[in-house]
Amino acid sequence: MRNVNLFELEQSLQPYLHLWNEWSNSKACSLTEDEIYTISSLRNINYRISTEGVNVNLFHQKAEFFTTLHQKLIKDYPKYQAWVIVRFHSLLVYVGLHFNPGQSFTADIQPLNISKNLKDSLLQFNIKTLNGFFIPENEKKYKAIGTFEKVCSVIKCAGAESKKKTHRREVPLK
Repeated sequence: MRNVNLFELEQSLQPYLHLWNEWSNSKACSLTEDEIYTISSLRNINYRISTEGVNVNLFHQKAEFFTTLHQKLIKDYPKYQAWVIVRFHSLLVYVGLHFNPGQSFTADIQPLNISKNLKDSLLQFNIKTLNGFFIPENEKKYKAIGTFEKVCSVIKCAGAESKKKTHRREVPLK
């Protein structure tokens, strides 16, 4: 088996970057602490490693490690997608229960008392109600390229909102 180069490793990591910090700290992530540390280190140096003065055997061992890491990222991607979609659904339920008082999930998203950024992120799906996000035809689309990035951006937006607030219940408020 041929060893992957750092560009290939970087490419296999790319889909995870939307929620990398959250994913790498979750119990769902199967990467070891060493693997997470390696990825963080490589990201910090823009995936550029100098081989000057490096022992050839050590470099070969690292190349094998990068290959294993690359394969693990590819294999775990469906698990990552499922984790993201569960977080997305949890966020939708949270919004429906806490920011849509007395209304059903079939009420419009537009009047919800949530931040403009979060509302805009939800409306980019062209779905008018929270209930619409749970329709099986829509759920199947969440893993598609482009749509999955929108799902990640909603979660990221809600996370950014929660960092602005001190109280957990205020996560997506204005």
